Amino acid sequence: MKVRLLNDGGYWGLSAVKFPVIVDAIYDGEGLCKVPASELRAIGFTTSGYFESLCFFVGSECELIEAVNE
Repeated sequence: MKVRLLNDGGYWGLSAVKFPVIVDAIYDGEGLCKVPASELRAIGFTTSGYFESLCFFVGSECELIEAVNE
């Protein structure tokens, strides 16, 4: 699914990214979207550690904009 990230969600590695930005994500059905590391790196996320994804709250940190039929 596609989501629009509205802000950095408090993650320091996204401080240089210009928001809003659209990325692929996985919606958990309970108000959180998990954005894969590959999507975050593509928009300029900087980190020295390993991670698989970061979570963002729907409504305050991201908007659902496009569902993908599976």
